[in-house]
Amino acid sequence: MAGNELESKTVSVQIDGARTRIRSALKELCPIENFGKSQSEATGKPGLGRSKEARRHAMFEALWREPKVITIYMHDSEGRRDKKILLTIDGTFGDAESIQMIVALHLHRLGAANAIRS
Repeated sequence: MAGNELESKTVSVQIDGARTRIRSALKELCPIENFGKSQSEATGKPGLGRSKEARRHAMFEALWREPKVITIYMHDSEGRRDKKILLTIDGTFGDAESIQMIVALHLHRLGAANAIRS
């Protein structure tokens, strides 16, 4: 059922994206099978040496993901954000279709069909 919070109000929807790294679970090594082996022998990866620079970049493996965040707010009579009404903030790590569905869900829930069209 559609809401009526946006009735006769001017509304803005902002969508923003960024980049973040997601850590994955580290692979656990069996201590019995790897007894007496060096870290590079146990993992099959080359040693990092004693360089501080090499250690800093190889602490963990992480994938880059793009979170998408939406902000929905109403305007006052002067066109500024109406601070009396709370913002609606939501986001997802999904693709463009998923953020589009979230925006449509929130606009329907708030009753954007009855908002002022400019």
